[in-house]
Amino acid sequence: MNKYVRVMDGLRSNAGGFNYKLDEVNIAEKWNLNNLDPEEMGGFNFGTEDKILRWLHRGDTIYDVIIPDDAEVINVDQEKGIFRSNKIIVTNPRTITDEIVLDLYKKNTLSNKILAQCLMTLIWKERLDVVKYIIKDRVNSNNVDEIIKEFVEYAGDKNLSYKSTQEIYNILKEKKNEKDKR
Repeated sequence: MNKYVRVMDGLRSNAGGFNYKLDEVNIAEKWNLNNLDPEEMGGFNFGTEDKILRWLHRGDTIYDVIIPDDAEVINVDQEKGIFRSNKIIVTNPRTITDEIVLDLYKKNTLSNKILAQCLMTLIWKERLDVVKYIIKDRVNSNNVDEIIKEFVEYAGDKNLSYKSTQEIYNILKEKKNEKDKR
């Protein structure tokens, strides 16, 4: 089984502002297991190590997540690896570095579609060298069209106008041109 993890800015969630206690049980103020609307459901989001790459834009620190025995847990989104629980323990904080990002990339089980979104979220975190590594390692003639399509769609016009996004988009187009020349 994959290890559960969570990304935050220090001990504060940037998706709701909750201040977590380290190495203690954190109990959600709101929890409605029968409602999948995040606002109505409440609880705490976390992911698995093999899919957390998609959520690294959520903060600067990654934590291991322990689920107490009496907690309720649901899998909210299998593709993106989102889980939610009424109780969690956050432990083992680590500042996210390029090395950690690369390690998580090597463990990832994300689809090409979600990985293309990761490229954009990693650009937001100014991890261009990591993005270039991922493109070199993962993008090929069989998936370049799908990745470009999803990257452009996820980035949107506003993000595509930024210099760093254009640089990555141009690298992806070069990969496509190599494919088209064959």
